Amino acid sequence: MGRPDTGAVQMGVRMRDADDRLPLPERGLVLTPLSIGITVVGPIVFPGETAALRFRFGPLMVGAFVPAALPMAAWGLAYRERVHPERSWFTGLLWSVLLWLHTYHLFVVAGRTAVRLALGRNGWAKTRRNAEIGIAGAPTALEA
Repeated sequence: MGRPDTGAVQMGVRMRDADDRLPLPERGLVLTPLSIGITVVGPIVFPGETAALRFRFGPLMVGAFVPAALPMAAWGLAYRERVHPERSWFTGLLWSVLLWLHTYHLFVVAGRTAVRLALGRNGWAKTRRNAEIGIAGAPTALEA
């Protein structure tokens, strides 16, 4: 699994077809936590190799970030131009930054959601409690 010539671990990604059964019978639910663990533990166990890898591929990662972030930067400016031409160029750029922050916020929310599902904390008690009209003092959502 490891490659001594690069000092890195190779990981494969398999795309799932729409008609595949979940989870895949030959893989189960082990590979994702395993790959996350390798990513987290790698710099701790192999700090020198990780630093060399980052030094070697750091400019490439920065170069990949620019085209990845460019559509979000262009969106705010294009939206300002087409929908709100009376707004300033700076406002369009601010909308771009806010879209970028919102996108990264979704990563945090998705991670929190995954942890809540893994811990079995997936009830809708608060939502139901807000939707129901009950007697004062009587609990409406008991599974919370």
